Amino acid sequence: MTEKAVFTSVSRRRHAELQKIAEGYVARGKWSQLVSEIAAVSPQGKARDAVVALLDLEAVGGTDSDLFTEFSSLEGDTLDDVRFSATQHAIELLKEQIADRHTYFIDVEQMAMTPFAILAQDVIEARKHELERLDSRPSRIDVLGTYYGYTILLTDGAKQQEGSTGYRGYRYWRRRTWLDEEINENAAEAIKRLTGEFAEEVDMDRTYQTIGNNPVFKKRCSPDTAKILADAVRLSLYKVPGNRAKAARALGRTGDSRALAFLHNRYAREQNRGALTAIAEALGRIGHESSTEPLKEYVMSSRRRQTKDVMAAVNSLGGIDAYEAQEALLGLLKEGSNAVKAKSIEALGRLESPDLVNILKPLLNHRSRPVLRATVKSLIADGGQGVGIVRENIGGILGKLGNDRVSYPVLRELFSLSGMGRRQDVQVYFAKRISRLTKEVKRWNTANNRYYGYWYQRRERRARRELEQVLRMAGEYTQSPFTSELLDSLDGIKNSFSEGLATLQIINRTRLAEALYQR
Repeated sequence: MTEKAVFTSVSRRRHAELQKIAEGYVARGKWSQLVSEIAAVSPQGKARDAVVALLDLEAVGGTDSDLFTEFSSLEGDTLDDVRFSATQHAIELLKEQIADRHTYFIDVEQMAMTPFAILAQDVIEARKHELERLDSRPSRIDVLGTYYGYTILLTDGAKQQEGSTGYRGYRYWRRRTWLDEEINENAAEAIKRLTGEFAEEVDMDRTYQTIGNNPVFKKRCSPDTAKILADAVRLSLYKVPGNRAKAARALGRTGDSRALAFLHNRYAREQNRGALTAIAEALGRIGHESSTEPLKEYVMSSRRRQTKDVMAAVNSLGGIDAYEAQEALLGLLKEGSNAVKAKSIEALGRLESPDLVNILKPLLNHRSRPVLRATVKSLIADGGQGVGIVRENIGGILGKLGNDRVSYPVLRELFSLSGMGRRQDVQVYFAKRISRLTKEVKRWNTANNRYYGYWYQRRERRARRELEQVLRMAGEYTQSPFTSELLDSLDGIKNSFSEGLATLQIINRTRLAEALYQR
């Protein structure tokens, strides 16, 4: 039970709950066991963030080492004792990291009010030395190897390509989302001024370059950190939207909050909808509360657009287990389009809100089928009280969704509920639906028109396929005792068209077929 609580707290970023669990582990002398249980959670980025939060290492972004190994043998009678030991050990690790490797994720301002403040001057000096070591005309790769250069280039280092006037052929039509071959003048000048303050001015080579297998990061960072930094460069500077989308998905798979700054920055500037979708999905996989506002703003600015990028943003809010995300989704339930409302309902269901049933109950009377489908599905998934409310409103649900083929998967979930197949209103629904579809098949089967025969046959095939779908559901989900209306509707199939008996083979070897043959 405790191990499950650890998994839930880490995967959902409930670090306050995790702290209470950790206090119990430490009191029993099982800190190392807790670290191993956290390390088993996937993705590793969320597990890393959990350890960083537990040990109060956010100001320095943790250390660029295997945290699960470095901090698994800490000792102390309380969690505060463990944190004190962790701070001392982290300072020693950071001294070596700052002097010989990198300072990419260290925030000097946050360090000021923590025990790590003693390292602030070392960080500043290390960053200055990185600039001093640059050649007079460094490549973009060399500049990315410095903290300040990396920050400037990823923030302002790329601009959208200015479209040319006039027609240049279908291969060369203007792509608003491609980035210019040359680095942004503002970024280049900023680096020139910055290096002039600390060392000799450099005039960087501004031509476009890929980072290949990112050797500049691999030499100085751990594999996980190097991959985040390299994918952040691809997300921010690469020309082709598909490459940026691929980088965003890679950052999302890490689950690491260190990728958020890059994703948020690009999300505000990106124009390609495929890349926007990938970034939104990545933010949802990481699931940090700081992503709530960017996602909500994007949805609200879409002007009721119902494209994939908007739906991805709404869906990603359901991956953020925080009060702010729930409030954002409730706001979208009031102001969004019907498609956005439906997706918001699905997202709220994933957040497991204690008030979910009360929130969704009024929506069972909503006129929109997508909204009603999402509501029924979420109430069934909630179980308990949610299922009870669905049972109470079965008549209205079947009245709105019963004739909608898109709603059949939700109806299957509904009919699979215990005892639902014995209900008279459910069997009456099947009887009416079968009778109506049988008449439709007969109508197009007997129609004879030399000019419209092809279209009549198409309509007949469509009606027959839908009749077969309804028969399968009736045979699978209805249970005895069967109503006379349902059995009469099945008799009607035999007498209505020539292939009626063959059609009834669909329900063969079911209780419904036995009742029909024994009649």
